[in-house]
Amino acid sequence: MRLNVNIVIMYRFYLLLLMYMTNLVAMQAQTAAQREEAKLREEQLLRQTEEIANLITRLERAEQRMSKLEAEIAQLRNASLATERRITALDAKISKDRDAILDEVAQIVAQSQKTTSAPPPTIKNPTPGGARPAQQQTSTTAQEAGYEYVVRRGDTLSKIVRTLAAQGIKTSVQEISAANNLSDPTMIRVGQKLFIPKR
Repeated sequence: MRLNVNIVIMYRFYLLLLMYMTNLVAMQAQTAAQREEAKLREEQLLRQTEEIANLITRLERAEQRMSKLEAEIAQLRNASLATERRITALDAKISKDRDAILDEVAQIVAQSQKTTSAPPPTIKNPTPGGARPAQQQTSTTAQEAGYEYVVRRGDTLSKIVRTLAAQGIKTSVQEISAANNLSDPTMIRVGQKLFIPKR
């Protein structure tokens, strides 16, 4: 809503015209009655003039409020667009992160399935199975009775000890290291055969 400048000019011209007519009526009054009537008309015209001036002031103030509201609406619209862009960017990032997590979980599940489907470690027990005892290549332990364990992926000596313990075979990292001449217990490889001394 914009204030029409021509209307304001017309109102002000009308006020001047009313004032001129008031003065003209007062000058042309000849009798007391006419002067009284002219005075009443002048007062009425002055009241109308004040009302018109008040209306113009109210219109100007309304125009200022409208301009301010339009500026605030424009700011809110810009802020809303910026927020929408940020939300879109966050949604894209969340979707990308979710896809990456799902891929990683799928890889972990596939690796876990491969690990669970791998064959159990080879443990040769001469007593229940009737197989011959495993023998060390060293002369000191050539005649010792024990078991043979084939190292699998992810095995450590500590894990091997726990696996054997679950099968009722008691041993220790030190015993396995000594029986197999392992200077470094961490240096074992997949497929390596370890001699497990029987207690």
